[in-house]
Amino acid sequence: MKPKLLLLFLTSLVVLIFLSGCIAILMPRGTLKLYVVEYNAGKAVSNASVELYNPRGALRASGMTDENGYFEKKLLLSTDPSTFTLIVKKDGYALSKVVGLGLTSLKDNEYEIQLRKATVGTPSSDDILQAEINFYTDETKTTPVDFSNLSEDPYFEVNVDDSTAEFGVKYIYVKAGGTPGSGFLTNPRSIFESTTSASGTLSLDGLNGLTEIHVVIYDHNDDRVDYVFYANVSKISSPVQAYIVEDGQITAYTRRAAIGFYSEEPITKAIDFEGNLWIEVSWTPWEDSSSSDTTDEPEGYAIYRSFDGINYEKIGVVPSSYSTFKDGSAQLDVGKRTYYKVSAVYPGYEGTATYLGDVVPLDMFNVELLTPANNATNVSRAPTFSWKVTNELTSPEGTPEYWYDLWMYDYTQNENWQILAPVVNVGGNLYLLNFGGEDATQVSVDFSDHIWYYWALGTLYPYPQLQGNKTYCWGVEYAVAQVTDPNDNSVAKSIAIDLGKDDDPFGLEPDFYNTFITGSN
Repeated sequence: MKPKLLLLFLTSLVVLIFLSGCIAILMPRGTLKLYVVEYNAGKAVSNASVELYNPRGALRASGMTDENGYFEKKLLLSTDPSTFTLIVKKDGYALSKVVGLGLTSLKDNEYEIQLRKATVGTPSSDDILQAEINFYTDETKTTPVDFSNLSEDPYFEVNVDDSTAEFGVKYIYVKAGGTPGSGFLTNPRSIFESTTSASGTLSLDGLNGLTEIHVVIYDHNDDRVDYVFYANVSKISSPVQAYIVEDGQITAYTRRAAIGFYSEEPITKAIDFEGNLWIEVSWTPWEDSSSSDTTDEPEGYAIYRSFDGINYEKIGVVPSSYSTFKDGSAQLDVGKRTYYKVSAVYPGYEGTATYLGDVVPLDMFNVELLTPANNATNVSRAPTFSWKVTNELTSPEGTPEYWYDLWMYDYTQNENWQILAPVVNVGGNLYLLNFGGEDATQVSVDFSDHIWYYWALGTLYPYPQLQGNKTYCWGVEYAVAQVTDPNDNSVAKSIAIDLGKDDDPFGLEPDFYNTFITGSN
């Protein structure tokens, strides 16, 4: 090759490399951060297949979730949101799909998705639960809404194509400002059961600016499709005297069980160390505040969360009729300090957010029954009941307290289920006795040290000891650990057992009871 031609070739090659590098550098990039869980406020799903398709149906990203149910991918994205279809699958699980997911290069795109275990089988196609979804300015359905400038509550109409619902339709949820599901965690939202059509008015109370609208459809196999729409909520604002939220309470709940949150009646099943974790944020509503006479009533409240106490993210908005918010995010974790703020929201305006506190959720624990041992014989008629925790809990917010109750049954030989429990007499009133306190990781209770109540008969047990040569069973039906932060009075609770629903709104049965037979003495 001649020297001039060689020089020209090398020069051109360098220019091409430089230009291609500039193009790569100048192309905006964004990140998809995906959290896959089996149910709201529940356990992560590892080794799930993730596929992301662009609007033309081309595969843009794929991979598997890690042991924490997490998937992350760098993407070439526009600064303007582009809509994608996300499909998540795993053997033995139902299909989970998101249609219209907006991703942009301007931020980390975080999304949480449920992937439930299949109850029937595997769908024959990924194109399940296809629906025609329309939004109108009112129920006359004459004028479609303009999502670029939405100022009033829209009317929605959902119609699921029967031919794509091979397992039928179980639920249709609709919500603005968040992904709908169980009312316990995601109210307010609209729910429609066992129907292929749904309609109604969608509340925009407390919402301003870019807002997600979700229509989530489940079938009887627990396959799930989430249709996402984006609206610019633009309301006419007027001068207000904003309410600065007063006082609040942060309470973390760790639950040693699995609840499949998505129905009105959550399914509770005790499964060793596969539980739920949520944090409840509450505050003083405007009408109960000291400034209700000098400030204007808000339209709603916005809730913010941070994991470092510096950078806060808006995680929800509720109407002004609400003064609590339950955060069941997959990003919560035991031992992970979480901070919260709440602000009052008005049409087109948001007040200053108030810091309410932070909390560190406790780990899970269980109870092991010691004495009388299961199937023990010739047990003293005045036995000593003892138990211990399976694992001791620690917290940077203080020393956990453990609290328990004790129940005994002799229904093995009585049809009426005679139930005995230790009680305390206070001013002539009998109260169920709880045992525990700080570091109460092992407890012993002597039968003869307490008065006992015959629950079924409504009377005190009249004898100083149990009947001889008789079968009884016993167990702990309340076991809760709790720590209170003295700095902000936030509370973290770990619920191992709560049959009476004192702390757990759904109740949590013990895994076992011990059966024993008394001797003659």
